[in-house]
Amino acid sequence: MSGNVKKIVMCFLLIMAVGSIIPSINSQAASKKNIKKAKAAYVKELKKAKKGNSSYTLGTDIKFALVDINIDGLPEMFITGDDLYHGTLLAYVSGKVKQVGYVFSGDAAVFTKRKVYYTSTIHTGDWFEEYYVFNGKEMKLVASKHGSDYMNLVNGKMKNYDNGEEITYEPFLYKVRGKNVSESEYDKYVARLTEGKRAKINLKKYNSQNRKKYLQ
Repeated sequence: MSGNVKKIVMCFLLIMAVGSIIPSINSQAASKKNIKKAKAAYVKELKKAKKGNSSYTLGTDIKFALVDINIDGLPEMFITGDDLYHGTLLAYVSGKVKQVGYVFSGDAAVFTKRKVYYTSTIHTGDWFEEYYVFNGKEMKLVASKHGSDYMNLVNGKMKNYDNGEEITYEPFLYKVRGKNVSESEYDKYVARLTEGKRAKINLKKYNSQNRKKYLQ
């Protein structure tokens, strides 16, 4: 190979290498820009909530927590006015804030290894737990457990405690991907969903100090 041909080949390879790097740099810059936009959008919602004008939460003792359920660098945000007795999980999707989850009268958890959001509710005779997988745009319900203290959910009959029988939520109705399953099948599936560490939901009071620290 002549010297001129070698130079041409080297120049071509250099151009190809630079071309492969530039999209990566632009992608990272866009990601940082998107994160900043998302946090600015969350601040607007928190300000509305502080004034009592939010459609996402009740009360004005506003707290928030940032989480990254699907580990894409773009955070989701819990917003609550009563320490997550009522709460909403928001995501920044296609340039807008979108409700993707909720918390009510129960518990909430995030398991990032499988991009899972968990919520449970006990209220007015019903007991729910639900597991969702988040893809960055929407939640997909993949497993649920439901019990009732006034109805047998398996046979659909109302319960009668006149004979002094202990009030219970059993029998539970178990579902995986929309299909009824046994308790053991459900437990095995949930065990896989919740592999890894449970992410902490650290609520922060919404004020100027925490806004600057976590939302700028």
